[in-house]
Amino acid sequence: MAEKVVLVILNWNKPDDTIECLESCQRIDYPNFETLLVDNHSSDDSVARIRARFPKLTVLENADNLGYAGGNNAGIRAALTMGADLVFILNNDVTVHPKALTELVRVFKKEPDAGIVAPKVLYYDDHATINSLGTSMDWLKLRPKMGHYHEKDSASYPDVMPMQVLLGAALMLSRGMLAKVGLLDEKFFIFHEEADWCFRSLRAGYRNLTASQAVIYHKESKTMRDFSVLTHYYSTRNFLYFVRKNASASQWLETRVGLLYLSAKHAAKRLSPDARERRMASAYFCGIWDYMAGHMGKCQRGFER
Repeated sequence: MAEKVVLVILNWNKPDDTIECLESCQRIDYPNFETLLVDNHSSDDSVARIRARFPKLTVLENADNLGYAGGNNAGIRAALTMGADLVFILNNDVTVHPKALTELVRVFKKEPDAGIVAPKVLYYDDHATINSLGTSMDWLKLRPKMGHYHEKDSASYPDVMPMQVLLGAALMLSRGMLAKVGLLDEKFFIFHEEADWCFRSLRAGYRNLTASQAVIYHKESKTMRDFSVLTHYYSTRNFLYFVRKNASASQWLETRVGLLYLSAKHAAKRLSPDARERRMASAYFCGIWDYMAGHMGKCQRGFER
C-alpha cells in the first residue's frame, strides 16, 4: 500500500485563500492521503465557512494564535496520531498541482537519506516564474540568499536538487525524520523556523531536497513594499536566534559584520522623512533588543504596518 500522507494546512483569518488551497488538494491524484486543517484561533468566520464548504474535513482549532511554528506543530502531532508516514505542511496561500504528492513521495522512496523534501514553488499569478527552489543562508545580509528566485521556470532543472534551506510554504517530512530531529522551535513563532529545521535535519545526517517535478503555486507578492514592519521585526530577531543555534565561528563573524552595516543603515533611516522607513528602522532595533533580552515567541510590541 502507498505511504500515507497527511496534509497539514494552517489558517489564520484567511478563509478565501484556505478554501482555494483545499479545493486544489481535492484534485490531487495520490491514492493515500488525508487533509488536516489547523485553525490558529482566527477571529473571523474562517472555521464556519471552511466547515460549510468541506463538511467531512478534519479541523483542529487552536485555543490561541501559536504562529507558524506552534500551529504547524499542533498539526504535525495530530497527523502522526492519524497514522501519517509522511507529513506535508502547506501554507494556506498556495495551490497544489495534482501530481505534486505523487512526485514528492517518489523522491522520498528514491532518496533514503532525504530529511525534508520541498516542491518547486512557482508564482500563483505567473506559472512561468520561480518563487523558490531552495537556497542557502547569507550570513552577511542576515537572510537567505536569493537562489533561483525570479528565474524563468525550465525543464532543465535536475529531478532532485540538494539544498541547505527550503521554503516553508510547502515541506514534506517523514515520520522517522520527525522522531529524530523533532518539531519546529516555537521560540521563533514565525520566520526562520523552517531554516532552523533544515539545519537540524542536515546535522542529523539527512539531506534537504527540492523535487523539481513536484509543483505548487504561491501567492507571495513580488514587491518588497509588502514586507511589513512586523515581518521586519521577526526577521531580524529570529535570524540572530537562528545564528546562535546554527552558525559556525566564521559565520558568526560574518553576521556581526553584517549587523554593524545594517545597524548603521537603519540608524540613518530613523532620520528619514518617510514615516514607514522610520517604523522599519524601529522594528529592526526592537528585534535586536528583544533577541538580546531573550524575548522570543509572539511579539508583544504593537507595530503598525
